[in-house]
Amino acid sequence: MLKARCLIPLLLLLAPLELGAQGYLFRDAGFLKVAPAAVDSVYNLKFHSGRALVEPWMKSQPNHPIWTFWEGLELWWKIVPDLEQTTYDQQFFNTFGRVDYACTRLLARDAKNLDALLLKALSNGFMARLHANRDNWIRSLQYGKAASDALALVEAHYPDIVDTKFGRGLYLYYAEALPQTYSFLKTFSWMFPEGSKGRGIAMLEEAAKNSTFLRVESTYFLGNILLNYEKVPDQALPYYDQLHKTYPDNAFFTRLYARIHFNLTDNSQALGIMEGLLQTLKPNTPVPLAEELHLLKGRLLFQQGRYTEARKSIENTRKLAVKADGGVNRSQQVVATYYLAEIEQVAGNKDTARDLYRTVSRAKKPEWAITNARERLRTL
Repeated sequence: MLKARCLIPLLLLLAPLELGAQGYLFRDAGFLKVAPAAVDSVYNLKFHSGRALVEPWMKSQPNHPIWTFWEGLELWWKIVPDLEQTTYDQQFFNTFGRVDYACTRLLARDAKNLDALLLKALSNGFMARLHANRDNWIRSLQYGKAASDALALVEAHYPDIVDTKFGRGLYLYYAEALPQTYSFLKTFSWMFPEGSKGRGIAMLEEAAKNSTFLRVESTYFLGNILLNYEKVPDQALPYYDQLHKTYPDNAFFTRLYARIHFNLTDNSQALGIMEGLLQTLKPNTPVPLAEELHLLKGRLLFQQGRYTEARKSIENTRKLAVKADGGVNRSQQVVATYYLAEIEQVAGNKDTARDLYRTVSRAKKPEWAITNARERLRTL
């Protein structure tokens, strides 16, 4: 299935690699000064602005593998806002595969090449992450192991590089946490050294404060870990607030911000947040963000007993089905249908509620909505 993604174009074998004569880019003081702002531009989805900041180095070292990595990072932020579409997956894996291959060639000439080691770790890390998003766990583990091996060499040769704290912290945390969460992964525990959730979180905290390139990723993963694995949402909240405030044009971070405030904030205040966010939507806003904001608003109105308004808001979510891959089979669409069925049931429209629950019961995901819908059908 993934053979095509792993093929490296023959032309890559002939491409020149510029690295060494000018020194390592990750030791270039001028580059390191502008790189954080350039990365911030990417995370705020202002790709052109990010490239403009690093343009002098793109011109002086056009064949450096970091520019292929940069293409991959931009692709990543075309994927993340809507993880249910796979339009860019092939291109994503091919791009980061090219980075990995170019770095392998550089390391054959210079085993301590800082740029190549860092980019090899990062490129494999991103491929591991998307494979995990696609539930390709074995592939994810393989790429994760490659990233960890490259990271270990960076740590050994360049212990002053703070960015390594992100990768090592993430690795240490999940090496302990994932086998606890997914029991089948224990079979592959021999591939990894012993993990430590506590040490992992501490390293991520340091990277979130002091990393040059991976501050944003460290902040995101701290929030994700604290919310979804450690189950301490109050501690996760400041990280999601920070991401939304710093990167207001990033739809993925806005969704996380809306979701955590829906779960933690007083109903009336949360409703105000959703309404405020809805007013900021633009014509090119990713569909998943609009879907979720209308849905969360509808659920908050439902909790207040404002059924007519709740129904209208959730119907706004359902109207968006035609605008994204997957249509009515998208997870948010199924969830919207489920909550609309709840509204109709409470409002006394039992026949309508049954029809909606049946629709959900025939869906493929999410599992909790399907299970709940089937149970409602048995008792309604």
